[in-house]
Amino acid sequence: MPYSRINRRQLLQASTTGMILAPYSSQAEQALPQSLHTILQQHYPDRPLQQRAVSITLPALSENGNSVSLTIAVNQAEIPAGIKSIAVFSEKNPVKLMASFQFPPPPPQQLIQVATRVRLADSQTLAAVAETYDKQLVYATASIIVTLAACVNLS
Repeated sequence: MPYSRINRRQLLQASTTGMILAPYSSQAEQALPQSLHTILQQHYPDRPLQQRAVSITLPALSENGNSVSLTIAVNQAEIPAGIKSIAVFSEKNPVKLMASFQFPPPPPQQLIQVATRVRLADSQTLAAVAETYDKQLVYATASIIVTLAACVNLS
C-alpha cells in the first residue's frame, strides 16, 4: 500500500476547514437528552413529538451566558396547517420554559423566523417546539457550551 505524504499546505487547508465549520456544529439535529425529554413530556403530556421542520441557530460556544443570540425558523411548506405557537425550553436553566411566541392563523410567508437573546445557566441543550393549528408538535434541538454561566438557581 503506497504511503501518501501530506505537505504543510494541505495540513493548513484541512485544519482551516475544520475551524470554519466548527461553529455550525450546534445546528445539526441531535437526539433529545433524557432531562429535556422529561421537561417536554410534562409540558405536552401524551402528545407525540416529531423532529422536523424546525431549526435552531445559536453559537456552538458562548463566552458569556448573559446574552446569547438564538434564532428559530420553521419551514411553513412542511406544515400545511400553519404554526400556532413556538416554545423554547432549557435543559438547565432554573425556569425551563424560556420563551413562548404566538402566531395568528397561517401567515402567507413560507418561513416563520424568530430571533431573540436568552440567558443560559450552563452548557446545555435547548429545544424549540412548534405547535401547529391541527395540534401536531414538531421540534428541533441544539447544544451550546457556555463558559460563564448567567442564571443562578437560588433554591
